[in-house]
Amino acid sequence: MADVSFRTDIRPLFTQTDIDHMSGLGIELDSYDYMSQPANAEAVYEALAAKTMPPDSDGGPWADEQIELFRSWMTGGYRP
Repeated sequence: MADVSFRTDIRPLFTQTDIDHMSGLGIELDSYDYMSQPANAEAVYEALAAKTMPPDSDGGPWADEQIELFRSWMTGGYRP
């Protein structure tokens, strides 16, 4: 999937509940600067893939297609 961007494709996947909960743990899901750091993105990706994150999202764990979109964003160079 080409041209996946944080602002348009990734950030909207996180609910405000997700953002609020994870910010208490030092994870800034709504911050491009934080999320575009490879180590941070990889940690979030691993939690998403393991279905342990988001912890209490309105829709439950992300669908496989959403997880793949996140992975595509990472492999595509972390576009803003």
